[in-house]
Amino acid sequence: MSTNQFLSRDSSESPSKDASVLTAETTHPQPEMRPDERTPVRPQDTAQDTAQYADGSSPGQPHARETHARAQISQLKAQINRLGRENQKLDEQARIRERRLAYELKSQAAQNRQHVAGLEEQIRDQESRIHELARALAAQKERSAKLGAMVIDRQELALQALNAKKGPAPMEDHDVRRALRKLHMAIRSWARTYAVSDMSNLEDIPASELDLLVEELGSFCSETTWTSLNEKLSIPVNRVPDILVQAALSNVVSDWILEDPFFLFQAMTVTGSFSLGNDLGNIYHHIKQGKKSPFLFQAVDEVEAHAWRSQMLRLLSVPAEQSAQPLLGSQPSSLSRNLAEHFIQSSIGVLLKRSESRNTLDHRFKELENLLSEAADLALSLWTQRTNMVCYSRYEIPRFWNGDSLVEAHRLHHLDEDDTRLDGTDIVLVVYPAVVAFGSVHGEHYDQSKVWAAATVLVNDQFADTKQEHSLKISNSIKVEESDQAKILPKAEKPMKLEERITVGRSIRVEVPVKVESSGSVERCPKMEDEDADDLMVLDVD
Repeated sequence: MSTNQFLSRDSSESPSKDASVLTAETTHPQPEMRPDERTPVRPQDTAQDTAQYADGSSPGQPHARETHARAQISQLKAQINRLGRENQKLDEQARIRERRLAYELKSQAAQNRQHVAGLEEQIRDQESRIHELARALAAQKERSAKLGAMVIDRQELALQALNAKKGPAPMEDHDVRRALRKLHMAIRSWARTYAVSDMSNLEDIPASELDLLVEELGSFCSETTWTSLNEKLSIPVNRVPDILVQAALSNVVSDWILEDPFFLFQAMTVTGSFSLGNDLGNIYHHIKQGKKSPFLFQAVDEVEAHAWRSQMLRLLSVPAEQSAQPLLGSQPSSLSRNLAEHFIQSSIGVLLKRSESRNTLDHRFKELENLLSEAADLALSLWTQRTNMVCYSRYEIPRFWNGDSLVEAHRLHHLDEDDTRLDGTDIVLVVYPAVVAFGSVHGEHYDQSKVWAAATVLVNDQFADTKQEHSLKISNSIKVEESDQAKILPKAEKPMKLEERITVGRSIRVEVPVKVESSGSVERCPKMEDEDADDLMVLDVD
């Protein structure tokens, strides 16, 4: 091998060789050799030194690298020692902090336990206080209940004393509506109980008698014969009798009790042939019209008329002294008994079940008498208020419009709230009349009205499908004109069969035809032959 090749090989391998030497020295450090120590010189070392010299390198280069490596090792050892000391210092600090934190946690736990113990003690005190207050509250409630009962008793006594002088207190609108619904339910229950349930039971009844009972329905029915009525009623056949009994009984209650403020005076007569009920009715009628009458020295207005009527009924229906009897005496029971007797004996009686049991008949009569007595008490309570009450039947509501506050379809029609298929159809039968109130209990706002009870009606729905398309084109603001009703159905021509049978006096009531708007407005038109009729009186219905 030539000298150049040796030098080249030595140069190319020197980095790896230096690295291996450095690694070996680092891993196994050699002890320093003193100058006097000598190592035998090998021939290879001499040749190598000769080669290095020939290359121009310094003969002390390996020694410098060794020295540099040793210096680095010394630095690393010093760094390791420093890091060890720092680690020991950090360990000591950590132990100190750990001891301090443990002490603080123990102190905090002790404080928390002490605080919890204090809170528990407070809770026990509060619970004890709550129990004491609960016992005191129970005792207070008991005392309050006793005092409340005493107050109620005193109030009832005071109210009774007040009513003994001033009559019954005014009824709220919701109480009136509830009372009228209760009256309707009583009428329906009585009719369903005692009306025949099979039309075959009427086969032996002459047609003239059946026609007569239809005529006695008066303004509640559009037909005058039994056959035509059944042709227009699209309800189950076996329901016809009890529906007609309901309508007939509602007609009696409306015509003889609800519409007449002086209904209790009908059987009371004064000296001669004059009826006290008719006399009071004449006075009331003239006062409302604002005209003079033989009983008045000057004309007054409608507001004073209602005030006079209310005060008159209070005075006559309330005893002057607490131990005395009212001037009306037994008139409510007498009128109820009289109406019940003649209702059963009228042509409507053919629709009632036949019974040979005297107890059954007496029970039927007693229930009807109680029903009419309750209706009389309700009407008297309403008429002693200054509110004016009016009943509407077919004369005022000739046609049906769904959504009208004055009228609602009978449940047998199965009509939904938004179903308009029966709109504009003729009303065939009024089962219950509409009851509308004008004014307030304070004698104000007689131009405003409120519906206490909507009329329940049956309509002629046989042509509802053919009329549905036409009715959809009619606006809700279009008026249904019925101004010719005064000529077609005058008051004098109303069938009064049942009324003719009852031998009691009647007060004068003026019936007039109307114009009905679908929006709920009712415009009453005077009868042409009524000499006391004035201009049109417009009544707005809520």
